[in-house]
Amino acid sequence: IQPDVRLADGSALRDARGQRTRGGREADTAPSGGVIVTVPFDPQGANADTLITLLNLGDGRIGYRDGLVTTDDDALIVHAMARLTSDVEATGDDDVGAAPVGRIEHSAWQQYPLLGEHPTLVQVALSVLPDGSRHGWILFALDPSARPLH
Repeated sequence: IQPDVRLADGSALRDARGQRTRGGREADTAPSGGVIVTVPFDPQGANADTLITLLNLGDGRIGYRDGLVTTDDDALIVHAMARLTSDVEATGDDDVGAAPVGRIEHSAWQQYPLLGEHPTLVQVALSVLPDGSRHGWILFALDPSARPLH
């Protein structure tokens, strides 16, 4: 997990993304010396429905989106960006809204407490299996030389 970046309002935003593959269209890879960690969540709500449709998911295909996690009590709220950052950069358009697509209960992320300290950039992955079941997970990079996780 990378050091904090300060936003215009002074709040911190942590970047935990790995090396982006194909502009974020495929799973991030681990940076040199690091590892990619995945934490599952259940995609929920109209925003998840919209993203699944937008990514044309089904038959076990996996779709990826830039995202971030924020806290709500003890849970992490998973937000997916409306557009890939690489697409925004390519067009010069600054429409980069994010919408909640699920939540991760504390028991599933407590071993990575840095995720709950500040809004944190992650990669969001969604899949719909042939039986219609939905699965989601966040991906983020850990650098073993960084601050301890516990």
